[in-house]
Amino acid sequence: MDDEKTKYELWGETVVKIRARKMRLTRTTFEAVIIQNRDNALKVYMNRRAKNDPVFPGLWTVPGMLCRHGECINAVALRLEKQFGLMMKQNFKYVNFKMNALPHETLFSEIFLLHLLNDPQVDDNHMWFPMDNLPPDLVADFHHKHIIPLAMSAYPQWVASRNS
Repeated sequence: MDDEKTKYELWGETVVKIRARKMRLTRTTFEAVIIQNRDNALKVYMNRRAKNDPVFPGLWTVPGMLCRHGECINAVALRLEKQFGLMMKQNFKYVNFKMNALPHETLFSEIFLLHLLNDPQVDDNHMWFPMDNLPPDLVADFHHKHIIPLAMSAYPQWVASRNS
């Protein structure tokens, strides 16, 4: 039931209902799942969060960013390109979204498959991992159980549509 304490705001491309009495923050993230056939195996590109990260220090994740208030997906993608040195086509394959309730906030993860125009940086904090051998220290296990499998389920059709 909506009342005078309820308002709606645009976060990324998700309209979020906010109630004044609710103290839990709800935000939208852009999850960039980059899958490639490398060395005859499907691999996913991941980056390690900084050791001083306040939420997930030192854990592996797919590249992603929080959407700023009122920001569109293409603007988030441009920020992502700059941060990770990626060059991607601006035709993302929207896969799905998942809600992840963390102790301090709720995240709506919008999941996209991306086609890169260059090879991303690879170092101790940015690596390709085989799909059947992901690092054990993933962000909240949410990527392993939800985000990457959803992207993998859409990957074969996405590749076929790019090649046709």
